[in-house]
Amino acid sequence: MAALKTQAAETEFDRWHRLAASGDMKAQYQLAEIYQADASSGENREAAELWFLLAAEQGVAQAQKRLGEIYYCSSSAERDPYLAASWFTYAAEQDEAGAQLFLGFMYREGIGVSQSDEMARRWLERAAELGNSKARFITRYPLDARVDFKLCR
Repeated sequence: MAALKTQAAETEFDRWHRLAASGDMKAQYQLAEIYQADASSGENREAAELWFLLAAEQGVAQAQKRLGEIYYCSSSAERDPYLAASWFTYAAEQDEAGAQLFLGFMYREGIGVSQSDEMARRWLERAAELGNSKARFITRYPLDARVDFKLCR
């Protein structure tokens, strides 16, 4: 973490860390987001991934989606579209619209999963129904129109 943290921020960070270490899945997710926000160092990136994993294994859909993003969007050796598809599926089945958007794209292109227009349409439509603006835009067009969009940050 940045060396210039305020005392209040340190206290807050310590509280999140204590709760996360005790198994609190919401705290694990929050702590992962804190580390991810300062992921410029490899150490923080690894810590974020660990805390996302612990929260994801307890069923936190947002953490499952974030792990999917890590494995899908990474430009390093961490990139693993098959593992990304697994985590996105867990999250998507809990109605995490962002994960559904990723899965729709992955099925459309056959990345990490077998190409399937039917599954692509299914996930994109579910994401659109949940209010995902990118999915709403994409579902206005036939899949073969190949409307492109940016998934990774």
